[in-house]
Amino acid sequence: MQIILILLLGFALPAYAHGEDAFTSLFLQLFAVVGTFILLAVVPGLKRYSSIGVIGCLLGVAVSWILTADIPFSDNQTLITIISVAMPLGFAAIAIFLAKSRAGT
Repeated sequence: MQIILILLLGFALPAYAHGEDAFTSLFLQLFAVVGTFILLAVVPGLKRYSSIGVIGCLLGVAVSWILTADIPFSDNQTLITIISVAMPLGFAAIAIFLAKSRAGT
């Protein structure tokens, strides 16, 4: 548990932010990722594509970190939060849509 807390603290460092402002974006992104994983595990139509959805979600997290790494957090908090939440969800949805369309279902 302590390792998880240390890792979460480390993620706020590249954001050039401190305090609860950076944690709000971080935890919202964490909730989006966990929510995506839960949906992929629970919804019967998505279980078949869960591995693709997880890969898409993690790719979305990586892309959101790359896109927001050099943006000053205090001036762009809302934009960074929106990107941090939308990218994992969007990438997972697109990955599942593409996989379903290729499978023909």
